[in-house]
Amino acid sequence: VDYISAVYGLWTNISSMRSFGLLTDEELKNSPSRQDGLSAAVTHEYSRSSCSFIGKIADRLKLRLISKSTALVFFHRFFARQSFASHDRWVVAMTCVFLAS
Repeated sequence: VDYISAVYGLWTNISSMRSFGLLTDEELKNSPSRQDGLSAAVTHEYSRSSCSFIGKIADRLKLRLISKSTALVFFHRFFARQSFASHDRWVVAMTCVFLAS
C-alpha cells in the first residue's frame, strides 16, 4: 500500500510540473527564438555552446556546482521567454554566472 501511495504522489508531482516553470512541448516548439526565424538546430547549438561557456567560466572561477547549476537554470529560463535573436547570448551567459555566484 505504501508503494502505491508513493507512486501516486510521484505522479501528482509530475503532472503538476507546470507550476515549477517547466515548459510544455508546444511551448518549446513555439519559443521566441523559433518565432524570430531561428531553426531548432541553431537554437540547440546556441544553447549547447552557451552552456559549455558557462561551465568553463564557472570552473575557472572555482565556483561550486550549485552556482554553476543555478547559472544554467537562469540561462535556460531566460531564453525560454526571450529570443536568441534579440539578446547577446554571451552577455546573458556571463550575467547568469554573476547572478548565480
